Amino acid sequence: MNGGIDLKRTQEGKRENRMRGPAVFLTGMILWIMAGCVGQTDTLIVSETTENFRPDGDGYEESPDTGGETKGSPEQRMTVREQAKVPETYMPDIRGKEITVGGNAEVEVPEETGIFAAEVRYAPYTEEELEKIKEVLKGETGIGEWSLQSRDNPGTYMSPDKAYNLSLAAGDERTMPAVWLTCVDMIDGSSGGGEEDDLSGFSMTEDEREKFQHEMEDRAERVMEEMGMEDFYLADVRWRQLSARENYSWSLSGQYGMRLYYRRKIGGMELVNGEERYAVSKPLAPAQYVEFLYGEDGRLLAVKNIGREHIKVTSAYTGFLLPFSSVCQVFEQCMSYLPQQELPVLTEEHPGAVPHLYLTVKSVKLAYCLGYEEWDLEAYGVGSGIGKLVPVWIFYGTAHMGYEDRNKTELGIPRTPINGGRKELLLMINAEDGTIYGRQ
Repeated sequence: MNGGIDLKRTQEGKRENRMRGPAVFLTGMILWIMAGCVGQTDTLIVSETTENFRPDGDGYEESPDTGGETKGSPEQRMTVREQAKVPETYMPDIRGKEITVGGNAEVEVPEETGIFAAEVRYAPYTEEELEKIKEVLKGETGIGEWSLQSRDNPGTYMSPDKAYNLSLAAGDERTMPAVWLTCVDMIDGSSGGGEEDDLSGFSMTEDEREKFQHEMEDRAERVMEEMGMEDFYLADVRWRQLSARENYSWSLSGQYGMRLYYRRKIGGMELVNGEERYAVSKPLAPAQYVEFLYGEDGRLLAVKNIGREHIKVTSAYTGFLLPFSSVCQVFEQCMSYLPQQELPVLTEEHPGAVPHLYLTVKSVKLAYCLGYEEWDLEAYGVGSGIGKLVPVWIFYGTAHMGYEDRNKTELGIPRTPINGGRKELLLMINAEDGTIYGRQ
């Protein structure tokens, strides 16, 4: 869920070393997609339609050419799925030189007669808002008062028992608004070897986990409400092993925690989360996201609230949408061609084996991303701080590395999952003009 394909290896020894080459290869593939495909979508793939839609319940507008007659009746209104000719499922069958893409993915679109246009305004926190947030988190952690540690930007605070650190950044044209609460002696994760995802020692039953999750969701959503946050939904839940700090080092504690990931949803469409930074002809801003980490004992261990923007849905629908078939052509074209480069081979057990990447598209959905009129990704410059929501198609899938012989026949070597086989973002395409966004 948190960005494009993360190529950290989880294997050890020789197996880890052998997989580093394919990992670098996959990273190169994504970057090459950005460079090689963007120029091919500078113009619309198909011409714009003349039919317009309004979100006022009518679904049609008067035509000056017909003396006030309408361009359609309420019975003839088309949904977004009908307008863009979107199927229920997408089944790619792509075979490239060094990649195979398949899958049977559900295609998610809002069942509405249009996609709402929305204005976006960058929204730093006021001093009053930050004071309110401090009070909310003080009550949630059960501490008496925050002790100021630094007035720098961000300002930092510590609880009297030194159990929590709190970082608050109001945000400006160069600094992202941020609220970050951390527990000093307990975090989720480890040294990066993948052990944090091993739940074999976790004693909670499925029923107990479900009950606990509902209780923590109620707490998290109450905190967001008290901080004045709307339009957020639970996008993902992950149980993790917790690491404790001792003698200035971290090690797995034998305890477990649950991390809740919240993203924004506008008019039934999710807003691409703030951890996914994409760049094409101009950079795109990350959107606000929120995360909560609770220990299995119910203790709040972390709150991360990054970014902030005000979104105002206007009284109009967005205009032209590309047919879904054209979007698929862009996706398949980008996935079919890869850069020529030297790839590693398994010379020890399987001489001559050639790595081959297997992608499985798991889901496709219509979503929003932020499009500020001016944006500088490196300097976090927001310019005027004014923009709009941009409809985009997002392709999610899993990645595995397999091996073929020189005749392009797959060998009997088990495919190795990349990033634990988790579903990750593969590509994002502008739904209006076909522009491609790749991982920065």
